[in-house]
Amino acid sequence: IFFFFFHKHETNWLVRFDEKREVIQIFFEETSGFTDWLSNLNFPAKMYKKFKYKGKSITLKAPSGWKRQWFKMKHSVRKDFEEIYKKHIECEVEIIGWSQGSAYAQYCAQDLFYNYSIKSHLFTFGSVKAFRKIFFQKRIKNYLKDCCKEVYNFKMNNDIVTYMPPFIGYFMINPIKVKQDRFCLFRLFKARKYHTSYDLEKIYK
Repeated sequence: IFFFFFHKHETNWLVRFDEKREVIQIFFEETSGFTDWLSNLNFPAKMYKKFKYKGKSITLKAPSGWKRQWFKMKHSVRKDFEEIYKKHIECEVEIIGWSQGSAYAQYCAQDLFYNYSIKSHLFTFGSVKAFRKIFFQKRIKNYLKDCCKEVYNFKMNNDIVTYMPPFIGYFMINPIKVKQDRFCLFRLFKARKYHTSYDLEKIYK
């Protein structure tokens, strides 16, 4: 328990402007290092944010580890984003994350909408369930989708990471199953194969 609350966080992200496509991109890295794993295993949900949207109450909750880590980095992410956004204010915004980075990508999409009224294009791979279900679940999911112009949280049947946290009551914004092998319990233990093959074009056809 001591490590869950007092370990140092380490997370990598990149904010860049793609000159060829004229789009601002924000990338979030996968699990990298011991402290990231501590965050992955800190499942119990904590209050993320509570506010009103279109006259209705919205309460967001998120797994403790990812929520704590995002709250440590979000101000720096905003600063990096603002430096580029001021120069390219008319450009579209894409947010991309893989594995643990898919959680931060989902939080970032909500954060940009809440603070800048920017609707981004959200793409995550090996996506995790970044939010906790509570009352008025449909209202919350509709709000999170409304934070984006489009949302694709890609997942595979046999990718164990996409079942995290491994409890009932957690969800990703818009899960999209991609084509691969049929579900098999034993394949969940082949993360090296099923969690690292989202770069294969054929699975999206």
